[in-house]
Amino acid sequence: MVCSRPFKTQREITRKLALENAITTGSVLNRAELEKVFAAIANALASRVMSVQGLSRQEKEDLLKDLSSWPLALEDVAHAQTRLPRGKGKRHEEDQSES
Repeated sequence: MVCSRPFKTQREITRKLALENAITTGSVLNRAELEKVFAAIANALASRVMSVQGLSRQEKEDLLKDLSSWPLALEDVAHAQTRLPRGKGKRHEEDQSES
């Protein structure tokens, strides 16, 4: 019987090194800081939208609604990037392929 323990260990070491390399090269972003920056941009844009005289109330509300969806978009990107198990030991990619 072949022991799969060394393979699992090697795979985890490989994953750890890949993550460290991504962090070193700046391929990984700090989510909390990214949210702060997006929130500041959204607030600035919201105040500008509200000050525009030529837009109807409905147009302003539509623009603000679109602008408010950025946290959901960020969440979608985060879910697409994760390699962590998601329910029943499946990764995101495996979960999506069965849909």
